[in-house]
Amino acid sequence: MTAGRNVLVGRRDELAALGATGPGHTIVVLSGERGSGRSVLLAEAADEAHAAGRTVLELDLAREVADWDEYAVGPLLDAVGARFEQLAAGSEVMHRAALLRRRHHPASYRTTDGRAAVLVEMRRLLASIGRSPLLLLDDADRVLHREHLAVVARKVGYRVVVVTGPDAPAGLPADAIVRLGPLTADEVETLARRTLRTRPDPILLATLHRALGPLAGHPTHVLALLEELQAAGRLSTVARRVCLRAPHRMPTLPADAPAMRAVGRPGGIAEDIVLLAGGPVRVRVDDVPSLAVALGRGGGEIGGEIDRLVVEKVLGEVDGALTIVSPAVCATVRARASEERVRQLHAAFARTAVLPDDHRLSEPDVDVLADHVAAAGTALDPDRRWASLLTARAAQDEEHRPGRAARLLLACGRHDPDEPSRSRTTERVLRLLVRAGEHDLLAEVVSDVVTRGDHSGVTPTGVDSALLAATASVAALTLRRPVAEAVHTALAGDETAADPLGIAQGWAAGATPAAADLARALAPLGGPDLGADVDVLVETGDALDARDAVAALQALLGTAYAGRPEGSLALLDTVYRTYRSGDWEDTAAAVRAMFTDHGDDVHAAALRERAVLFVTDTAVLQDDDRAVEAWFDLLPDRAIGSLNRILRAYVHSAQSWVAGDTDAALAVGWRAWGEVPPGAYALIRRALLTRLSGIAATDRRPEWFRRLREAADTWARTAEGPEAIEAAEVRDLVHGVLGHTARDRAARERAVERARDRGHLIDLGWMLMGSAAEDPTTDWAAVESIAQDLQTPTPRARLREFMKQHGVRRPRRRSTSLDDTQSRVLELVAQGMTNRQIARAIRVSEKTVETYVTRLLQQFGCRTRHGLAMARLAAHRDDIAI
Repeated sequence: MTAGRNVLVGRRDELAALGATGPGHTIVVLSGERGSGRSVLLAEAADEAHAAGRTVLELDLAREVADWDEYAVGPLLDAVGARFEQLAAGSEVMHRAALLRRRHHPASYRTTDGRAAVLVEMRRLLASIGRSPLLLLDDADRVLHREHLAVVARKVGYRVVVVTGPDAPAGLPADAIVRLGPLTADEVETLARRTLRTRPDPILLATLHRALGPLAGHPTHVLALLEELQAAGRLSTVARRVCLRAPHRMPTLPADAPAMRAVGRPGGIAEDIVLLAGGPVRVRVDDVPSLAVALGRGGGEIGGEIDRLVVEKVLGEVDGALTIVSPAVCATVRARASEERVRQLHAAFARTAVLPDDHRLSEPDVDVLADHVAAAGTALDPDRRWASLLTARAAQDEEHRPGRAARLLLACGRHDPDEPSRSRTTERVLRLLVRAGEHDLLAEVVSDVVTRGDHSGVTPTGVDSALLAATASVAALTLRRPVAEAVHTALAGDETAADPLGIAQGWAAGATPAAADLARALAPLGGPDLGADVDVLVETGDALDARDAVAALQALLGTAYAGRPEGSLALLDTVYRTYRSGDWEDTAAAVRAMFTDHGDDVHAAALRERAVLFVTDTAVLQDDDRAVEAWFDLLPDRAIGSLNRILRAYVHSAQSWVAGDTDAALAVGWRAWGEVPPGAYALIRRALLTRLSGIAATDRRPEWFRRLREAADTWARTAEGPEAIEAAEVRDLVHGVLGHTARDRAARERAVERARDRGHLIDLGWMLMGSAAEDPTTDWAAVESIAQDLQTPTPRARLREFMKQHGVRRPRRRSTSLDDTQSRVLELVAQGMTNRQIARAIRVSEKTVETYVTRLLQQFGCRTRHGLAMARLAAHRDDIAI
């Protein structure tokens, strides 16, 4: 994979508008921001003009031009000289070039006659060059009077293309203006694909957009970021897609990226502004005077630099605060600046708030000031005034922003180390960090508490040892690592710490605790009644059995705990969800992420294999042999664990069915069903019975109907707890697909409705496909739509066969007209956003979003948001004629 810079993607309309092969006597102004691909587009226009037999003069005005050269004569002469042989220039051109060079000196521009003489010689030189000439002026905004060269060229028959900044100057002559907007998301994907020479993974594309922000539409920035990722070794290929390693880690930009050139040298004013505006602390526009004092600069200088960074698309403004347009710019600047320098900047800003009134230029916002004090850390001398400020602001945030409250309280300890209630404050911090999900910081705080000098013996004085052990255990379980040795050593002698420490260490070694034992160990976080609810203990135990510590802690601690949805288990959860909903591109992306980012997970091998089997199944159903081969290459020679053996059989049953061997498909699937242990693997049980019922009904194998119904009945009769609900639904599903009575049809309707509501597209597809084999009342539109959305050739072929047998014509697609806002709302609904979240995302009222959603539900004939999310897969309705 080698990223190249001269890649033109999209821009076909703009290229045509440049008219490289059109008539002369025209000035076209091409305007666009730096990084938008102006030069690449201009080079393409030059190539097309050459191919059409035109004479092309390309003036690169980005290089240094003498200050007195107001008409860009030097670059013009250089262009003629560089193209001399290609121009087939005769003695007339040589003579005219020599005369112009003679006129080209500073004195010529000091008088009106001298300027006129230069213009006359420019005109004569240009007129001596024939063959329908084209003059390209790149970066023309760098030359004072570029309009003179453009007008002279136009008068002698040239077609002139002038490339300038985003706003074409009013005085620049133009017959046409072509503006370069940002690339679309599809064009960015195409650009990445051509650059990397294979298809990029969706997570890589999402990270590009997240890191670059609005700059993601500028090809130069996209290419720069891809080159940096490749140079840093963060790109790898998994199953024929280029993937990003550690997508949670913000990418950085190379030093020569346009945005970084705008920031300038390390240690400069611009970098200081970016470090402050891009950190965890807001910098308000009203704080610019204080910012100037903190940086030791004049207010005008700082204001001018901020204005320049806004023009260069480095800074923006949201709700009166400065923001960094591209998070990658902030990450790059922070990577090259020391932590101490950042602390000193925050400290300098905080000190401006305690200057005498006659020296203070603006009144600081107390929330902003508290954040600066906390971020300054040890760079600020201890001061009780800071402690009072931090304590007051923490109290305001404790309920709704526990992470910020914890950080403010931690900083408070540095400014009031002798506070009598310090131990109680520490305990508040520990609970707040658990509730905020800040587990790395939690582990750090626990370690700091047990190792600093306010302890006697092995037990910390003042701070509850049981709470320390419980929070250390929660952090270790969440982060999937043992409790730090120093913490274990310091607390091991305390009896109240033994249970939580033992559970954390046992979990790291592969042991699984009982739910009741975990509840007893974590009682300091939830009180003596923690675990008293039997249903909660059952849910906790199920999560522990699945080796999902985050889910277990969420079930047990409720709102007192926030986990991190990361790691292999979280990705496997995504695989399950997207597989059933038909979002198979997302399924593949999650599986690839398991290979690129979570190889250190002790259980990653078995989880990866399980995920690969699900994604391979999607490739089988899509009849994509190359993808099947690529995914199977990632599997070990033999399965790990019984579940994965069953999943392999599940995939092989699909392979047999797609290959046309129905008997083998049913036999393989039935053997897999027999291997499922009682009371386990509800997900695969459902998938197996759904598939086997669909195959048996679709290919008319009535000899299988009875045993499949009996299997579903037995499961529904013996299942307990949450599994019983799943089993009852599958019983309805199987009887509905394989039965023909009114009771069976009612069961099918219930199963179909539940599958629709939950967005289980693959279950729905098998149900409707099996029903379509015999039932003339089948909702053919729904079956066709699902087969189309899943892109499954074999089911679609079977569907066409059934429709022919029943005398049904193929569905006619009728487009549904959606405006941009409706499409956006539909997309956000599909992502699971609430109306309030959607309202914030598209900047309208919540009531307006509610109206949009209601109308979309009516338009697509859906009853629930899940159904509407399914409708996103094909923004149309089907019109069936019988």
